[in-house]
Amino acid sequence: MNKIRNLQYLKSFGYEFVSKELETSSVKTDFENLKKSVEKCELCTLSKNKIYPLIEPKFKQAKLMILDSFASSKENESGILLSSHCGQKLLEALKAVLDLNKEDVYFSYIYKCFSGSKNDALALKHCLPYFWAEFKLVKPKVLLILGEESFKNLGFDDFKSLRGEIFTHEEVWIMPSFSMDFILKNPSLEEEFFQDLNKIKALL
Repeated sequence: MNKIRNLQYLKSFGYEFVSKELETSSVKTDFENLKKSVEKCELCTLSKNKIYPLIEPKFKQAKLMILDSFASSKENESGILLSSHCGQKLLEALKAVLDLNKEDVYFSYIYKCFSGSKNDALALKHCLPYFWAEFKLVKPKVLLILGEESFKNLGFDDFKSLRGEIFTHEEVWIMPSFSMDFILKNPSLEEEFFQDLNKIKALL
């Protein structure tokens, strides 16, 4: 890795990113307590939209962890992650490229309550520690970050330059790529998304 690229990666893990991760010290670290904390959370107004908490129903020790920002109303109403059209498209891609099924991956949303696909600064502040707690519990080999919004919500910038690139943090490979919602609106980019998935195949 050349010095310029190395500096770019270090910049992407700037102070804001690290400081948000450190907030996990206040979050219960075993999965059942973490899930209960998410279920009972009323720290922001998004909790009023919550029918089901947007977290995996049970713990999975998965090599691949996937992060997106916004769940669908269908997922909120059913409590079943990836039950939306976007979710089904993602599962189809994972099966086609990586030969992985839903039970083979750990999926997480940044917002643990339904947000209507809108960022909320206060909710983000309270939800990020839940994600980082999940991240530390799962200890995946690869974290796939879906979409520019998710990338920014973790404190990164320059999505266009880093999309499809692989870098490391705490011994975990990280790759940002397109969200399924973006792919559905821009189907010509689906092949690029498949190429991104292919890059992480050898890491799993």
